[in-house]
Amino acid sequence: MDDVTGGQDEPKRPVVSRRRGLGKGLGAILPGPETVDEPSRPDELTGLPNRAALDEQFDEAVARCREDGASMAVLVVALDGFSDVNELYGHSVGDNLLHDAAARLSAARRRSDTVARFAGDEFVLVCPYVASSDLACQMAGRILEDLSRPTTVDKAELQLSASIGVVVTSPGDTLGGTPTLETLLGDASLAMRRAKDEGGASWKLFDPSMREDVVVRSQNRQDLRAALEEDGLVLEYEDIVDLDTGVAISESAILVWSQPGPEVDQPQAPLDLVDEAGLAVPIGRWVLDHALSDLSVRHAGSSLPAHFRVWVKVAPSLVADPALVAMIDELTTTHGLSPSVLGLDIREPSAAALASTESNLRELHERDVVVALDDFGAGQSNLGLLQRLPISSLKLAPDLVAALGHDAGAPDAGVSDAGVSDGADTEPGATHPAALEADTDARA
Repeated sequence: MDDVTGGQDEPKRPVVSRRRGLGKGLGAILPGPETVDEPSRPDELTGLPNRAALDEQFDEAVARCREDGASMAVLVVALDGFSDVNELYGHSVGDNLLHDAAARLSAARRRSDTVARFAGDEFVLVCPYVASSDLACQMAGRILEDLSRPTTVDKAELQLSASIGVVVTSPGDTLGGTPTLETLLGDASLAMRRAKDEGGASWKLFDPSMREDVVVRSQNRQDLRAALEEDGLVLEYEDIVDLDTGVAISESAILVWSQPGPEVDQPQAPLDLVDEAGLAVPIGRWVLDHALSDLSVRHAGSSLPAHFRVWVKVAPSLVADPALVAMIDELTTTHGLSPSVLGLDIREPSAAALASTESNLRELHERDVVVALDDFGAGQSNLGLLQRLPISSLKLAPDLVAALGHDAGAPDAGVSDAGVSDGADTEPGATHPAALEADTDARA
């Protein structure tokens, strides 16, 4: 194919001292007999260069760019939802999908580029003679388009998407400090992770601030573990009130945690951070235990309505964990409460976690535990889930609420009789006081 995917043409000059991989179908390296090296053979599944071969090709690309004072780009491409494909269709379909992705990437590359399988569902492109970041990002956009074309694998209709991280060196980098593959892969992987965290099917250009974000997030995970071990977690409660009477009919338990440093408002513990730290089960148990304990004390004082409920946000991995149902059974019994006093806020489950999530939710439904789908409209928003899962209410994502508010013909963005609410912690027929103000503004 022509070199029109975002780079600049490689200078037309003879290269005597370098061995160039001619490729075979998917760009495999064909070393001469005198340089055959077992680790540098193509990846068996895709036919692409493996990591050892990538190292060799990268060194060659850096040498060429240094000689000509040119810049280069490195792209890390990770397939979105690949683990779901393996779970739903089996690993043979997943393998064929990887082979298909490799073929598309190889077809999209320029003649001077190297495409390699990095690890699992991740691929790397080393692209010498890329004149600017804009051109590198154009290449990433072209790759996304190529990967998004539907495909049939073993009679399964699939559509790929990917998250791509892009990093571009300056001519000074190749002339002076000699960038290492590890550094560029690390930076491109950070950008790829940012794209994936923001929903995937997109590319991100590396920015040095991304390194700082990783350091902060790593420190937050350590602080969260320390807070759990050192009694640094606290539950705060916000009332949910009946719109007609103004009486609190339930409450939302919000987990906050102490962090080292100056005295400031302590942050809520985001559920994705809880999952990243591998603390979904112990923190989930801590929150449920303390929320139910506090509720039992208030019930003992007879100061609450008969059906007063406490709502707890549950980390995604805990919703699908077999320990969840037994944990709730144990804790409600310990505190002398009916499971019906408990409400769970959950996020939309992934395809891979759907089966175990559905099983848990049905068991909890039988125990009269109510469940709300939180932040609906921020992800896939699969309406089929509303029929399949025992969900009692929806909590709409703020962006979706804002869009409804701008539609003159749309209903109010607050709570409907069907139990659809905005992003605040609410139940059908109720709202959090903070949501009332926002809802009033929307109606104005």
